[in-house]
Amino acid sequence: MSELIEFLAERIAEDEASAIREAGRLDVALVGAFAPAHLIAKCASERQIVGWHRDRGLDFCDECGWSMPCPTLRALAAPYVAHPDFLPEWGP
Repeated sequence: MSELIEFLAERIAEDEASAIREAGRLDVALVGAFAPAHLIAKCASERQIVGWHRDRGLDFCDECGWSMPCPTLRALAAPYVAHPDFLPEWGP
């Protein structure tokens, strides 16, 4: 379980860094003022959800009540299925 949490934390950090880099290169007049801010806020929300699910050594999620990894963490991991560190047991 902690592997999935660590995997998600790393991907969220990468996404956030990418959004910050993009914000510095974009012409706000062309793409709108809120695109990078939206992505950074999305990363903060995902980080908060992952934080609620920190490994407590349980076989079930005490946040969701499901067996681990719970559907919430699987849903957060789904966009990264092609990542080389993604494990099949995290899939849908």
